[in-house]
Amino acid sequence: MLLLVFVILLLTRLIGLNWGQPFYFHPDENNMAVALASLKCQNVFDLKNCFNPHFYAYGQLSLYLGKLLLPVFHSPHYSLRFLSAFYSIIGGLIFYKLIKRDFKSSVHGLIGLLLYVFSPVLIQLSHFGTTESLLILLMILALYFRKKLLILGLIIGVAAAVKISSLNLLLLPLLSYRIYNRKLPELIWSYCLAFLALLLLSPHNWLNFPDFFSALNYETQVATGTLPVFYTEQFQNTVPIFFQIKNILIYGLGPLMLITSVLGSIYLTKRRTYYPIIVFVYLFVTTSLTFVKWTRFLAFCYPLVIYMSVAGLVWLKDSFIKKYYWLFSIMILLQICFGLNFSSLYLKSDVRLEANRWLSSNLPSQSLIITESGNVIDLPLDQFKHRVSSYFLYDLDKNPVLARAVFQDLDKTDYVIVPSRRIYANYSCFWFVGDQPQYNENCSKAIKYPNIDRYYRQLFWSEDFKLIASFRRLNDEMAEETWTVFDHPVIRVYQRK
Repeated sequence: MLLLVFVILLLTRLIGLNWGQPFYFHPDENNMAVALASLKCQNVFDLKNCFNPHFYAYGQLSLYLGKLLLPVFHSPHYSLRFLSAFYSIIGGLIFYKLIKRDFKSSVHGLIGLLLYVFSPVLIQLSHFGTTESLLILLMILALYFRKKLLILGLIIGVAAAVKISSLNLLLLPLLSYRIYNRKLPELIWSYCLAFLALLLLSPHNWLNFPDFFSALNYETQVATGTLPVFYTEQFQNTVPIFFQIKNILIYGLGPLMLITSVLGSIYLTKRRTYYPIIVFVYLFVTTSLTFVKWTRFLAFCYPLVIYMSVAGLVWLKDSFIKKYYWLFSIMILLQICFGLNFSSLYLKSDVRLEANRWLSSNLPSQSLIITESGNVIDLPLDQFKHRVSSYFLYDLDKNPVLARAVFQDLDKTDYVIVPSRRIYANYSCFWFVGDQPQYNENCSKAIKYPNIDRYYRQLFWSEDFKLIASFRRLNDEMAEETWTVFDHPVIRVYQRK
């Protein structure tokens, strides 16, 4: 059984790593791929320029590891994606050992591995050439070595070299010092190792400190909401913690795992196993309180939720349903189905490429088409077959010239494509139930963004247009935006009547 689950782990992580090719729709992945491809060192003694990525949203460690694989895959995107899948596979094996050790049972370890394998968010992040899979692996290692302060310090330093915000893990050695009665010199050396690892593994943070600090300042302002940018509008007026549960965790891990993780926290408290609970509460609360609440921000929390979920299932199995193993099996089976449904996303062609093929085959030659830009890469429409106008609709209420051009074109266009929820869901009062538009009359966005709201009213509610096609993979359009728009947005095509 363990071998079978391991094979499924491999399949769910490795199949579909070429999603979206030859186009790459993930903005962070694109930024990292560009930085990776530009890494060079003409003079090893010129430390400030040798392997300087000129990109500081993340640390250099992930880029350097990707650089090692570049001669193998000949693609920075695929190198980064393979590494993400590899980290997730290794993370699964260590998570199995962690659960087996902490709950003193290989059966419980297998339960933990099953939950890990079929967690949709872990499947998704393993297909993104970004840093989150590595951070999740490091969090699992931090749990595994939580009593060994020197190793823990090294892990934190590596995490900070991947992403500087990982310095919030500096609480962990102090927590281990207090709970497990470690010695003070060990704690001090733990912090020394953390900062040494950060210094060595992400050296350009310090060699080019002004550039690093400028990027850090920008990212901090975006994260706290002090610098408004067009792609964070979804977080206006959101309720911290509630938003993460409703829009991220329930999609990324599933309702069953959320319920059993609550039970698991009670069980761990009864067992006086406080460490994972304290770490989760600290990381979840501090992360949730930021203005920006992207799915990737909870990377450290996911293995902790799974850990507590295992505890909850163990408690149920041993205490309440000993005679009802069929019920326990159904619970596990539901989680497996939840994960398999998401994993099927990568067995199919990218939904944008499917939509593109349909548009190319079904729209008459020389059709007038309006679509939206601001989705990193526009739909790769055939510009020679059709006359396409791609507008940055975010500026519709800031730029009168743009507004005039858009509404003039809207009056004469043949087709309008809505390539994702990124604008209508954040800048208008519309939302969808399936493909049926709904309008919130109490929404203030119609006042704040009247032209954008008018644009979608004319498209969704007027007698001028009708929906002729929609393309979707999953029914999760109203989850946190980055959960859907990077790899499975809903695309709608409207035709003038």
